[in-house]
Amino acid sequence: MSEEKLSIGDPTALGLISYGIALITLSMMVGGFMGKPSFLIMSIVFIGAVGIGIAGIFDFLRGNTFGGVAFIGWGIFFGAFAQLNMGPTFKTAMFHAGPALAFLGWYFIFWAVFGFLTVVGSITAKKWIMLTIALSFTTLMLILAAIAHWIGVTGPNPGFMHLAGISGIIAAICAAYTAFATFLNEIAGKTVLPA
Repeated sequence: MSEEKLSIGDPTALGLISYGIALITLSMMVGGFMGKPSFLIMSIVFIGAVGIGIAGIFDFLRGNTFGGVAFIGWGIFFGAFAQLNMGPTFKTAMFHAGPALAFLGWYFIFWAVFGFLTVVGSITAKKWIMLTIALSFTTLMLILAAIAHWIGVTGPNPGFMHLAGISGIIAAICAAYTAFATFLNEIAGKTVLPA
């Protein structure tokens, strides 16, 4: 009896569109472009953590270490971020003053280090330029958010948070573009959109 190997499709488009949607939602909240209702935080959990995590698992199964680490890592980030922001009453704790400000600054910096790792990984793996730009702006967003928390007195510095939000929106747009490009290019079997 011959052993058939399971063929797994490329989960990149799913992971990147999930990343883009979760990141733009997060960035609009962080940048002060919209409120912080609990349903948006929950959407970050489901879209970010679940959608990106599924893509990462499939990338690992396909033998793609870069995709697996990047997708699962960012999925953990979005899940942990949402958990930080919802207590029993779904209050957005990170946006309030107190000793948590300094901790959250370090939280964002630690994730900025992971972001830098994914930037270097995307360059080393010769992945798409738009993906490298998306990961670079995500890393910048995290650094700006860290600074905003470290210099904030009664809460995160709104100017730095606004800049962080703008950086995240740019990253989300680049990630979404890369998702569409990889999806359409694979379906067409040729380059429809350069990424």
